[in-house]
Amino acid sequence: MTRIPRYIDDQPKIFFWDLDVFLIFSTLLFMGILTNYLISSAVIGSTASYLFTKFKAGKPDSYLFHALYWHGFLKLNNIPPSYIRRFIE
Repeated sequence: MTRIPRYIDDQPKIFFWDLDVFLIFSTLLFMGILTNYLISSAVIGSTASYLFTKFKAGKPDSYLFHALYWHGFLKLNNIPPSYIRRFIE
């Protein structure tokens, strides 16, 4: 069965987390697996994702993706680079 979002603006979710919060947790957990510090990285990942959730409470949805695009870390195919301010028709 396919899940249909209730609202069109809903951010993608994995389990009960928003996608950007899950990426923070999973990245730190993966780094802990690589360095054999699984428990401590899980605690640090949970804490970092909790703090990021509190930080983005007053911000728009997908704030992390907006910041990554703005600073040039995220490339989108159909959108011009963020440093271009003026467009000529």
